[in-house]
Amino acid sequence: MNPEKLRVAREKLTRVFRYLEALNQHRNPAKRQIREQLWSFWLHDLPDHPSIKRGASKSGPAKAKAAESPNGDASADGFVLKVQRPVLTPPPEPPSIIAAWLEAGWDDPSREPSVTATRNESPQESETRIANFADEPARLAALSRWKVAREEWARNEKPARAAMKIFETLYSLYGRIDREAERVELVLGDGILSWGRSEGSIYHPILLQRLQLQFNAAVPEFTLSEADHPVELYSALFQSMSDVDGRAIGRCREELEQEGFHPLINGATSGFLKRLVVQLSPRGELLENRAPAGEANDPRIGRDPIVFLRSRTLGFAAAIEGILADLRTREDLPWSLLNIVGEESPLPGTGESDPSANRYSEADAEVLLSKPANPEQIRIAKQLEEYGGVLVQGPPGTGKTHTIGNLIGHLLAQGKSVLVTSHTTKALRMVRHHIVPELRPLCVSLLESDLDSRKQLESAVGSIAERLSRADAGSLEIEWKKLEAERGELLKKLDDVRNQFTDARADEYRDVVIAGKSWAPADAARKVALEKETLGWIPSPVAAVAPLPLSPGELADLYRTNVSVSREDEAELSGHLPELHNLPRPEDFEASVSERNRLGMEDLDLRSDLWQSGASQGSPGELEALAAGLTQAVEPLSGKEKWKLAAVYAGKYGDAHRQPWDQLVSFVRLVHREAANAQESFVKYGPQLSGSSSLEDQERIAGEILRHLENGGKLGSFALLTHKSWNHFIESARVKNAPPAPPRTFSGSSQACAPQKPATGTRWPLGPSGGRPRDSALQRNGRRSRKNADAVL
Repeated sequence: MNPEKLRVAREKLTRVFRYLEALNQHRNPAKRQIREQLWSFWLHDLPDHPSIKRGASKSGPAKAKAAESPNGDASADGFVLKVQRPVLTPPPEPPSIIAAWLEAGWDDPSREPSVTATRNESPQESETRIANFADEPARLAALSRWKVAREEWARNEKPARAAMKIFETLYSLYGRIDREAERVELVLGDGILSWGRSEGSIYHPILLQRLQLQFNAAVPEFTLSEADHPVELYSALFQSMSDVDGRAIGRCREELEQEGFHPLINGATSGFLKRLVVQLSPRGELLENRAPAGEANDPRIGRDPIVFLRSRTLGFAAAIEGILADLRTREDLPWSLLNIVGEESPLPGTGESDPSANRYSEADAEVLLSKPANPEQIRIAKQLEEYGGVLVQGPPGTGKTHTIGNLIGHLLAQGKSVLVTSHTTKALRMVRHHIVPELRPLCVSLLESDLDSRKQLESAVGSIAERLSRADAGSLEIEWKKLEAERGELLKKLDDVRNQFTDARADEYRDVVIAGKSWAPADAARKVALEKETLGWIPSPVAAVAPLPLSPGELADLYRTNVSVSREDEAELSGHLPELHNLPRPEDFEASVSERNRLGMEDLDLRSDLWQSGASQGSPGELEALAAGLTQAVEPLSGKEKWKLAAVYAGKYGDAHRQPWDQLVSFVRLVHREAANAQESFVKYGPQLSGSSSLEDQERIAGEILRHLENGGKLGSFALLTHKSWNHFIESARVKNAPPAPPRTFSGSSQACAPQKPATGTRWPLGPSGGRPRDSALQRNGRRSRKNADAVL
C-alpha cells in the first residue's frame, strides 16, 4: 500500500475507533464519585483487633516471584488484608434484682444500658401497683456494680463486633463476586482526586490495583491479595476533559508502567502523584496521609487507600485507547480493518461456486481436525487458510464451540499459537472442555481469578514436561510418520467409500443397459414387477455383466428334464429337503438298514393275542417310553437276584409254594415293628453288644438277668460266680459306654438283640449277624427288609 492510501486508511480507522470510544463513554461513563461504585470501604475504618491484619504491597520483583511460586498462592509473599472470624463473648449477666428492669439492647456493646423507671407489679392475692426502680437502694447498687463490669466488657467487645461486621460484609461480597465474576471486580484505590468542575465534580482514586478475594473455610478467614495485573491509571476519568493534556497523561501512564508505583507505597508513589496533579493544573496540590476534605476549584490528590467493587467495563475503554495509540505509529494495517472502512480488500475473487465443492478433495487431507467433523467444519478450516478470517453464526447447540475446539487442534498441528477471547469465563471453560484431552494441557485460560489461571499454567507446564520426559524427538518423529501413513490409508478408504456412495446415488438415475438395450430405472422396475411371476425362478441377485452359471450343454440337459422327469418325481423332488446336519452318518444308516432286514426275518406276529386291538400308531417318543417301561417290568426276571425268581414262581403256583413267603413277609413286618419300638431305647441308652457271642445267646442272657432283677434279685458276687455267662455279658456289653447296671439298661440290651437275629438264615439276609449294632444300622436293616417284603408282595 502506498503512503497516501495508508494515511487515508489510518484516518478512517482512527475516526471509527474515536466513534467507538465516544459510544463506550456514553454507554459506560467513567465514575466520577467513589460513592457511585457498587461497594466501597476505607481502610482507615478498620478496627484495631487481632482478627484483622493489614499487609504490605508487592513490588514488581515480588510479584514476579509470587507468579513463579510452586503453589501459586497469591498470599505466599504478601497480602493486602486478612480478616478472620472474631470470637464474640457474651456480656456479664445482670443480677436477678435488675434483670427484669433492663430495656432491650443491653447486650449490645455499642449502646448504653438503660432501665425502666417504673413498672407494674402484681403481688400474690393483691392489687396491681406501680413500682419505681429508684425506690430500692439495693437495685441502684446492683446496677452500678453491673455497669462497671459491663463497661469493661463493652470496651473490649466493640472492636470484635466491628471486626465481625467486616467479616460478614466480606462474606456477602464473596458470594456476590462468585455469582457475578464476569461483571464485577474488586479494586484497591489510592490517590483520591478531588476537583470541582463545571461538568461535574470529581472525588475518586486514580491509582488502581485489582484485587482478588479468597476464603479459607477451615480457619475461617478472608484474604485480600493483589491480582496479577499491573497498577493502572484511571485515565478514562480525563478523556472528557478538554483542558487536560492527553499526551501528558499518556506519559504519566508510561511512567507508571515502567516504575511500578503502588497505592500502598508512600515515598515513590507520593512523588508520582505530585507530578501527576501538577500535570492536571499548575495549582494542583498533594495531601499526604489524608484524603481531601471537600471540593475545591483546583485539583487536590490525597493519600487514603480504599477498597471498592466496580463493574468490568473499563476494559473496553483501555482496549480502544490502546488501539488508537497503536494506529498512530503502526505501518502495516490489518486487512480486516481495511476491509471494514472499504479502503482495500485482500480477498481474491471467488467466482462461481464449484458444484463439487462438497466432494472430498486433496485439500481435505491437509485439514487435521482432532475431533469428528462434518463437511461444514472442513470448509471453515479451508476458508480460514485461504482468506484469514471466517464468520460463523448459529443458535445455541449447533456446534460452534465444537468447531472452535476442532480448529484449535488443526491450527496447533500447523505449529501456530491460538488466542481465544470471550465476554464470559463460562464460554472459555466450555471451549477448553471441547478440546481433546491430549491437547488440553497446552491450553491456559486467563480467567477472572488469577489463582485459577496460574494453576492452569502450572498444570500445563507440568504436563508438557512429563510428556517430553517420556519421549524424545526421534521416537516422536517415528510415531508421527506411522500415524501419517495410517491417516493416508484411512483417507484413501474414505475417498473410495464416498465414490461408492456417489455411484450408488447416480445409479438411481442412470439407465439400466442389458444386451445393448437400455431402460430408465422406473421402467425397469415396472418390467420386473410385471414379469415376476413368470421369470421369478431365476435366482437373485444377478450381478451386472456376470457370466451365466451354466454352460450351453448344461442348459440343454436342464430343459431335457421336462420330458425325462415324471410328475411323481417332480412331486418328490419338490418336497422339503432336510438339513445336512440332520442326515445320519453312513455307518448309522447302514446299521439301521441291517436292523430292518433282521426284523424282516423275525416272526412279528408272536403272541399277537396280547396286543391291544385298534391301538393307534404312536410317535417315536411314545415308542421309546413304552420300551423303557417294558425293560423295567422284566428287570426282576433278569436273574441277578435269584430270590426274586423264586418269589415269582411261588406267586404263580400259589398254595404250598406261597405259604413260606407269606410267613417270611409277616416275620419281616414283625421285625420292622420291633426295630421301631426299640428306637427309643437305642437313642436313650446306646447299647453296644459283644461280637464274640451270638445274638441269640446275648438276648437269652440279657433276659435272664432282667427277670432275675425284676424278681428282687441282685447281681452280687455269688450270683455272678454261679452264672459265669452273666459276668461275661456284663463285662463285654456297654450301655452309655459303661457296663449295664439298672434293669432298664438290660432291657435296652435285650431289645438291641431282637431286631438283628438271622432267623431266616441265609435265604433272607436282613443284616449282619454279629458286631456292635448302632441305631443307623438297625434302621437301615429294617428299611431294607421292609422294602424287600414289599417287593415280594
